[in-house]
Amino acid sequence: MKNTLLYSIITVFLLILTASCQKEKSEAEPQEQTESVALILNSGNWEANDASITLMDCKTGLVTPGDLFSSANGIKLGDVANDMILYGSKLYIAVSMSSVIFVCDTECNIIKAIQGGTPRHFCAHNGKVFATMFEGHVAEIDTTTFAVRKVSTGPNPEGIACAQGKLYVADSFGYDPSGMYGTTVTVIDEATLTPLKTLTVNNNPQSFHVCGHSLYLISWGNYSDIPARLQKIDTSTDEVTTIEGVTPTAMTIGEPGTAYIMSSTYDENWNQTFNYSVFDTSTDTIRGELTPGSKIPGGSFISYDSPTKLIYIGTSDYVSEGDIYVLDTSGRIISKSGTGGMNPVAISFLKR
Repeated sequence: MKNTLLYSIITVFLLILTASCQKEKSEAEPQEQTESVALILNSGNWEANDASITLMDCKTGLVTPGDLFSSANGIKLGDVANDMILYGSKLYIAVSMSSVIFVCDTECNIIKAIQGGTPRHFCAHNGKVFATMFEGHVAEIDTTTFAVRKVSTGPNPEGIACAQGKLYVADSFGYDPSGMYGTTVTVIDEATLTPLKTLTVNNNPQSFHVCGHSLYLISWGNYSDIPARLQKIDTSTDEVTTIEGVTPTAMTIGEPGTAYIMSSTYDENWNQTFNYSVFDTSTDTIRGELTPGSKIPGGSFISYDSPTKLIYIGTSDYVSEGDIYVLDTSGRIISKSGTGGMNPVAISFLKR
């Protein structure tokens, strides 16, 4: 029962550490450009084999119907796509229940299929892409040879971040038979893939968001009496600080001093309420409301696009096609479009 409920909630709130995160720059990473189109990753429903990638015109906010991946390759993307990251000229797609990481060009043509395990989330730095694998390790993918190295983590790792020459991995313990969730982050030396230390954090850690020399960590609690919490990790000292009064389920870093937070809560009858807030990263406090949750129900991801200064929010109701909303930083909704697939979980911006 716990596993079924956990999977349903995780599928709704898959945090991506994709376009919303500000990663450390390296020569291997593309220079920032003004984007004209974006790729939307639709997770699909569990065991439905209906994951997809659709194309969005960022100027109009409209999404073109049809799965780019299937059109390009003549096969389906698979069962439950969990995350996507654009690094250099390649797109990396984690399809969890199909046990594959697809490496594609920006037209979604398959370059390499890396089989095995249950891939969850990505980060990338210095010519390598790192993927958490739910079996209890991180896979390092060489972006030139596609050779894979592995390093063990805590059970059922979810989010991952690259910062200060280290990898930070959220050990969720999501399928622990005891019914308890994890309270640790594994810190790994990026160059040698050597575990360095374990940090104690809040219950059920999920996603990281890089902001300067700090990492914001979202933990989801136990979906009952332990709420979601926000913490900050100083990547120079690895000191962990808890931020009071914030219960996030997703987050994206905006312009300096600003982040945007999506929060979701349930009542005793599992009725869900959403809130969207502006967060001040200089004071670690909520600055105010971004937009009323009633205007954007069923949020599944939130992502900020720095060149255009626009915020993208995907939504899902588990039954019908997802939607994507585009907002300016005042919270005004500029456009809304269907995503062409079920359960949108990530977005990657590119220029053509």
